[in-house]
Amino acid sequence: MAYNWDKLCKAQRDYPKPKYALDTIGKHLKKRPGDPYVLAWKASILLSQDGNTQDILNILTPFATRQPPITDLSLLSYSYKLLLEATRRHDFKTSLYLGTVGELGLKIWQNAAKMLSNRTARLELWSELFVAAMRQDCWEDVRFAIVQANKESPASKKTAYYSFILANQLAAEHKIKIGGAGAIPDMSYKIQLGVAHQKMKDAFEGSPRLPDQAVRVSDMRDLRFMTFIYSRQNRIDELFDAWSKPPPVLKKLFDDHRMDILISLVKVAHGAGNWATAAGMCVQIVQKELEPDGNIAHVCSTAWSIWSTLLEAMPLVYPQHEVMRRYAAIYESFQKKTLNTGIQTRAIQLTRLTLSVYAGQSSLPLAKTFWLDNFSRRTCFFDLRRVVALMSTEHMKEFHSFISANARARIPDMPSEISTREWLLAEASVLQFEYLMFVSIPENPEVELIEAHATASLKLYHIATQVQDEVACDIAIVAVMSLLRLHLLNMEKPFSTPPQLQAAMLLRHLLSDETFRNARQLALLSTRVHLNLGLGTIAFEHYGYAKVKEMLNDTTSWVLLSRISQAHPFDVKGPRGFSADEELAKVIGTIDKMEGQLGDFLYRDLQDFSYDTAFDLLDLKRQERSSLTKHACMIERRRIARLKDYVDMSANYDFSALPNFDFVEKQNSQRIFIEHPPVTALWVANYRSHHDLISRLIFKEPVPFAFRKTMDNLLIQEMSDQDGTGRTPEGRRRQCQSRTEQRYEKLFEFLATIAAEVYDLQPRFSENPVSIASAFIKLNFQLEDCYETYRFFIDDAHSEEPVSRRLCSEHDLMHSYGLLEILVLVARFIPTLRGIARDKSHKLYLVISKANVDRLLEKARDCYNIVRTVAEKDIDRMKKTGMSRLRKEVRERSTGQALRAILSDKDVETYAKGYVESAIEAFSGILKVKLE
Repeated sequence: MAYNWDKLCKAQRDYPKPKYALDTIGKHLKKRPGDPYVLAWKASILLSQDGNTQDILNILTPFATRQPPITDLSLLSYSYKLLLEATRRHDFKTSLYLGTVGELGLKIWQNAAKMLSNRTARLELWSELFVAAMRQDCWEDVRFAIVQANKESPASKKTAYYSFILANQLAAEHKIKIGGAGAIPDMSYKIQLGVAHQKMKDAFEGSPRLPDQAVRVSDMRDLRFMTFIYSRQNRIDELFDAWSKPPPVLKKLFDDHRMDILISLVKVAHGAGNWATAAGMCVQIVQKELEPDGNIAHVCSTAWSIWSTLLEAMPLVYPQHEVMRRYAAIYESFQKKTLNTGIQTRAIQLTRLTLSVYAGQSSLPLAKTFWLDNFSRRTCFFDLRRVVALMSTEHMKEFHSFISANARARIPDMPSEISTREWLLAEASVLQFEYLMFVSIPENPEVELIEAHATASLKLYHIATQVQDEVACDIAIVAVMSLLRLHLLNMEKPFSTPPQLQAAMLLRHLLSDETFRNARQLALLSTRVHLNLGLGTIAFEHYGYAKVKEMLNDTTSWVLLSRISQAHPFDVKGPRGFSADEELAKVIGTIDKMEGQLGDFLYRDLQDFSYDTAFDLLDLKRQERSSLTKHACMIERRRIARLKDYVDMSANYDFSALPNFDFVEKQNSQRIFIEHPPVTALWVANYRSHHDLISRLIFKEPVPFAFRKTMDNLLIQEMSDQDGTGRTPEGRRRQCQSRTEQRYEKLFEFLATIAAEVYDLQPRFSENPVSIASAFIKLNFQLEDCYETYRFFIDDAHSEEPVSRRLCSEHDLMHSYGLLEILVLVARFIPTLRGIARDKSHKLYLVISKANVDRLLEKARDCYNIVRTVAEKDIDRMKKTGMSRLRKEVRERSTGQALRAILSDKDVETYAKGYVESAIEAFSGILKVKLE
């Protein structure tokens, strides 16, 4: 029985494994050798197995001459995708640049159209090709589909017209990208850019050349689309000229949306780096609104981009003295306008403050006034942060004295709910500014000051909890920030963690109260702090309180999952159980789902295509497709699988998910939360092209088509990017590595050197390449060094005051798992090396001896055993002294004493017990790793 689309979908569900699917396909093709559905299925499986691309093309290309032609739209789209992928793989040099499925692929659709006598059916066919080509970024084929669809007189001629402009623009950009990537440039892009520009211009001017006057520009959607075309072609001046003298028929549209249009022009000029035009436009808008009949309040409240662009553009256009003169003139006019009207909204006050700083005026009196009017707002600190940070030391001290005295004066004599809350809000604001001024801004802040600030914050938090006010959460976060900063500067006992432990226990205490569990920032902060302490069960529990929505997984999951495979790779059972692998899979699935949902909005029928939002949606979809979070999660899952003995790039991180009271230009608060740098595109490229490739080969995992070539290209690009820091490519690479990765980098490189020779890999660019014989010697030396490091941990554990190991920490766990990951690779590599040592015909027989291999395995086993021994001793230590050390450390310093009012001895006992259990669980994971 012949297949149809529904039967094909069912068969693919019934036979998900290639072996059984190919058996079913073979049996069916013996009876019906030309069944296109089953042939497409076979091609799909061969592609998934990285089969011979010529065989796959031999299956699919006959579809172009098939009689009768294929007319099933679903099968046509499916075969289009398969043929395109096979063509790309067949000639890798063009794989990244292919913008069309080719003549044979399009002939399949043309033959189908000839079989359809109904105009509506043909229009539906070309609309299907329009969507299928868009999904694969084949804009030449999108153009072809629109041209064919126009012959069928589509109902929405305007949509088809603008879609054709978009297709020409993107097809041209694709060809320009090819030239930039080193391929032979296709100069026809100039014609396509000209077509897109001329058609857009005709639509704006209402040219007689238009196929129908109904397609001319008529609303803001069309004007928005026009800005995309002109800005992407760098025709900024032409766009400004056109919009300064719109056709009479559009005059009402321009009058009704004057401010929106002006903001669009400023945005276009800013994006193109046309600073003179941007500055001129902004000055024109501001001066117009500063006139007696102007509405400057509207610009301050709803069009801040005007002010920000003005302040950014001025120094790039005029000399410094002229910039200051112009700033001063604008500030003076603004003062006259706003003071005369008497309107003093928060937006106007903020604008006045910002202008005073740029105009070189004293911002102190304005900052005092703003604080008095707005200290009860939770945004007050963030509004004033930059202004205060840029004050002179004297003005900063005076501002601090002013707000401190004002807050003290608000201590209620006759406490009431309103007066107490007002006082607490004022004191909370003072604490935030004190953190900025005394903790964040100084290059070398005083430890005593930070400790005093943390103590004061804890005491105020205790008062706030007694009156049950929501400001308690804000105060607690400031206290935690100070404790973490104190931990960072606590150099007297580098392996002691009282401030960090105190911060963690305070956070755990807060989240034990249902009131605080809705505070996402608090839950994420607690997640990160407990991960730093190596307490995975508690971190995962608190991450659950954050209630991260699907759309936020891409931006916030880094808090939990950054390098999770190196600290908590194994599943934990029980009431507080968790699975890092499941969480990683969930994030990957969610990002894929978000990409799919964006596709649903974007890839619509030609008649319903939203051309005005297409550029934005395409950019969003590409961000999701190249999500750094997704790629990092995929890497983490593979690393976990290998540790469990299983065989088998756009950075969207939102760092504002965690609190930040530091000066915005320093951005040093990240070090408080995470001891290792977040995963970057360079890290992913380096890991995938080198570490993962070596691991796949040693584990005998399949290496997908063009895996290494693609990643090598990405790595070269990332390593050559100029970031203005003066760092070498090697320095940039090391900067994104964790301390563990830096510690074991040489160990892995010597192993990789041997593997490269064994698997005939191209030599990796290296500053100091070594021979395979030297690599064996150096690899053994590195393993001996690792052994000695862990032996020191054992010797130190017997002393009365062990200094080399904290109770538990993410760094210690990463140190152990990082070494174990390489040891497992060595053990998996041994059988291959032994085979070479026995094979006299092998080219490496003379350099890889049985003695070398045996010695390598012996060193690996020694390291593996001592890592396990240290983990066992850590578990024993936690059982014997963990509770007593936690009880002691949580009460250390003045901060610990301040915590007595918040955490009772019973609370400490309860939390300490949970911490000990979590630490034992974390160390137990190390014992689950199998070497052989």
